[in-house]
Amino acid sequence: MSAWVAIIKKALTDVIESTQRPVTGAKLRQEVARVAADWSVEFPPPEMTKFSSFVESFDKDFIVHRVPGSDVLVAPADRADLFAAAVATSPTNYSRMRQDLFKALTTIHSAEHGRAVYLPADDGVKWLQADDGEAPQDSVFLPSTSLGEEVGLRRDFAESLEDQSAGKIALVEALKKDSPLRSFTLALQEFGLVRQWHLYRLRFLATKLREWSVANAVQWQPSWVTTNEPRNLPRPTLTASMASQSDFSGLVGQLSDDELKRIMVPLDIVLRLIAQR
Repeated sequence: MSAWVAIIKKALTDVIESTQRPVTGAKLRQEVARVAADWSVEFPPPEMTKFSSFVESFDKDFIVHRVPGSDVLVAPADRADLFAAAVATSPTNYSRMRQDLFKALTTIHSAEHGRAVYLPADDGVKWLQADDGEAPQDSVFLPSTSLGEEVGLRRDFAESLEDQSAGKIALVEALKKDSPLRSFTLALQEFGLVRQWHLYRLRFLATKLREWSVANAVQWQPSWVTTNEPRNLPRPTLTASMASQSDFSGLVGQLSDDELKRIMVPLDIVLRLIAQR
């Protein structure tokens, strides 16, 4: 192992142990300088021109996210899940997975939907149907999911909540119904748990995607999981039929998981505001 890989890993570990988040380039540089001094190693090394590019050169050991207009974020290669928790200090910042990958990892495999493959040369996703023949050359099948796996993930989330809370009980009961995924979504909205579920699932998916990339020797791309400021949305007009929490929950209940993912307003906050009207 390169001495610098060991130094950077030590610096990252020291910060992540207390924050459980990716480390900004500026903070990491400061910590690397400290560790290097403790180990009697000259910093910066003569070959280093830009710190972020220096860390990025060890691409098998570290993930470097380049965020437009902001400092880079760095995490160990085996901790891609940290980017899912990078919701910064502002409640309006959201972590998200790129839409084509999110769809590939969350669509239940069936003859109707086919299978998704990743195209490394294009950094793209292609869906294959049963009659499409062989997968494109150099493509890699993305991991699929099943109803059982999706229900299991939701059950794990419910079990992670505070014991005997009303929301936890409602989620567990929802998963016993004939349409468990839809019932679960409605219960999330009713108890203001949409954002917590989003982060929980995103951490799971980011880890799953990272394990897949390592197993298939596919290089992790910074665009796969990002933290973005939400787009400016038009101010909604609340009609009389939307004046109650239950009516609003019913409206949101008509949205799919993909549509919910694109909503950049925290629904738990919206529901509380409407309930106070």
